[in-house]
Amino acid sequence: MEWLSAALTGRAWERAAALEFLAAFSDDVPTLLDRVFAASVSHKTGPAAWEVLRRADERGLVDGERLAKLMWAELDAEGATEFEYGCVISLLRALNATDLLTAVRERALASPDPAVRRMGG
Repeated sequence: MEWLSAALTGRAWERAAALEFLAAFSDDVPTLLDRVFAASVSHKTGPAAWEVLRRADERGLVDGERLAKLMWAELDAEGATEFEYGCVISLLRALNATDLLTAVRERALASPDPAVRRMGG
């Protein structure tokens, strides 16, 4: 599993290979949740990470509370933009996490940033 952890922060081809592996064999996702979530808010790896998390969630391997903490930390970070909101919203759609999706959209609608507010609509 150490190689997966290293690959998730490595070069683009390493991240892609690690995510492809995790999509097929998701048993390590609980241990690597922080890194897979980080990949989910990336231009290059977002969709692949959403698929990894969706498949792992179907198998009951995603700790919803831990994922929510990671998600809120990302959105609470100074300078969270419409990109981060869009990635989180896409992830929550993939997971069919309607309660969290509603909460994120409500927060987006309350943002002073018009681009973020559009993500709530």
